[in-house]
Amino acid sequence: MDESGIDCCVIDTLATRDAYSRFLLKTLLRYVDTPYVLIVQWDGYVVNPSAWRDDFLDCDYLGAKWHWRDPPYRVGNGGFSLRSRRLLVALQDPRIELTEAEDATICLAFRDLLEHEHGIRFGTERQADAFSFEAANPITLPFGFHGLFNFYRVVSPDEFAVLVREFTPSIARSLQLMILGRNCLAMGYLGAAASVFRRILEELPGNAMARDGLTKAEASAGVQAAAGRNEPCFCGSGKRYKHCHGAVG
Repeated sequence: MDESGIDCCVIDTLATRDAYSRFLLKTLLRYVDTPYVLIVQWDGYVVNPSAWRDDFLDCDYLGAKWHWRDPPYRVGNGGFSLRSRRLLVALQDPRIELTEAEDATICLAFRDLLEHEHGIRFGTERQADAFSFEAANPITLPFGFHGLFNFYRVVSPDEFAVLVREFTPSIARSLQLMILGRNCLAMGYLGAAASVFRRILEELPGNAMARDGLTKAEASAGVQAAAGRNEPCFCGSGKRYKHCHGAVG
């Protein structure tokens, strides 16, 4: 442990999603000697520390809700998730093998086995909503989040230009970044949208969606600058600006 109080453990390269998933299922236990571990992938982090609730620790697994799943299989996403060491021990059961992504393996394929034979406790949907968000719009700001496409919710528009420059070529070529750009455009965060689309075009200069998005962002920025609050909104919704993107702002 260095002066920052952070202990870094170097592991072998995880070259594929399956390698990452197998590591979390079968190897992470070796590195965890605390009762709980917080899993945070690169495209998520804690955004509202005050939203922490002690009842999160009543769960062996807690992540953002999959709203498209049927109950009781809606909890949850592994990209920002809380897990107990008790769960990591239970995952050593030789019957538990990777079926798809590690969170789906735990929360779908082997949830019944983990609950009934190992006593593993999955969080409730209400706890999941208070803990994290990913694919659904949060009502209030939870403890954390996951998903590059959600950055427009948690990163200020002024920070985008700097942040986007840090994205690696593989991130710039990803579908998630394209979705983020389109989300920024839809919300009227025109400078952020333009920064995202420019970064994509640096890696994929022939990408028609990014070129179209950049054109719309730059054109809308000019209309927005000239439009009054009672003028039609630049997004083309037919509403007045003050009742559309002006209200969002």
